[in-house]
Amino acid sequence: MLLPDYGKTLGLTPTETHSHIVFYYGLLSLPAPLAIAGKDLDSHFNFPVVEAIECVNSYFVDRLHALIEQDK
Repeated sequence: MLLPDYGKTLGLTPTETHSHIVFYYGLLSLPAPLAIAGKDLDSHFNFPVVEAIECVNSYFVDRLHALIEQDK
């Protein structure tokens, strides 16, 4: 499904769409504007998203560590 079609399924009429690849940890293997570094997500979306991503990452790191410790 392409982005304009997705917008239409939500009852929207998109006039413009963009796709990007997020390189969360900052090592971009593609040039801008195709690539966005993780540190730039808040400014890209003009909304705080990095803190929420870090919260989820922290949760899964904790779960992974608990699983590793459980196997000892």
